[in-house]
Amino acid sequence: MVQFNINLTEEELHGLFLNNGRDDAVAKLLEIIFNQVLRAQST
Repeated sequence: MVQFNINLTEEELHGLFLNNGRDDAVAKLLEIIFNQVLRAQST
């Protein structure tokens, strides 16, 4: 099993709880996760 630590800024975390910015925040969250996964796989 693989573990990842996902770092979010306060602004990104706050965006997850806003109704009007939720889609953008979730897209940004997925971008962060995918980038970290790719970075981990490349090492």
